[in-house]
Amino acid sequence: WDWIQIVHENAFLADTNPNSLPFGIISFNYDRIFRYSLETMAKSSLSHSCDHVDELLNRIPIVHMYGSFDVDISQWIQANRSDFNNHKAQLVSTASRNIKIVSDERDLEPSPHIREAQQMIAAAKRIVFLGFGFDTTNLRRLGLDRSSNWVLANDCEVIASLFKENGGKIRRVKELFRGDISICEGDCKKTLLDLAYWWC
Repeated sequence: WDWIQIVHENAFLADTNPNSLPFGIISFNYDRIFRYSLETMAKSSLSHSCDHVDELLNRIPIVHMYGSFDVDISQWIQANRSDFNNHKAQLVSTASRNIKIVSDERDLEPSPHIREAQQMIAAAKRIVFLGFGFDTTNLRRLGLDRSSNWVLANDCEVIASLFKENGGKIRRVKELFRGDISICEGDCKKTLLDLAYWWC
């Protein structure tokens, strides 16, 4: 997760207008590790109160396409540390309430998460794909299906990390975006380091 440190240093700390943080996140993961890690880094490096850091972080839109573990696990564990084993079942139940299992056939009625993600992509000036597999179903849910639903603006800059991918996969991704995409063949950290101008 060292790439989250790069996000923190180049976007969060560098931001001069805390009312308008310059990015949002679309995640296909259930966990909230990005939010938790960014919060931990910010609270240990910024000379602001915890409440102010929370206020800043809440301005970063983070959309979990299939729901998330809707619980602050760190606070929960701290509050129940002395009797954690007896509370594990309660933690699992609490964390799983907002998990959404979405089958491949459920694209006709997108969930609120999927609609919000499509709106973010439609409004974006730059998009960076990190660790994304470019699965056909997930692309369709993002509004990146040329045959039925393409929400990406023509002038949007697109960047993707394709770490250790074969030539066929890279060609397929380039064809999807009709060549109008920058491919970085490094991992997430290297992609963000190599594309430092993205934060400008």
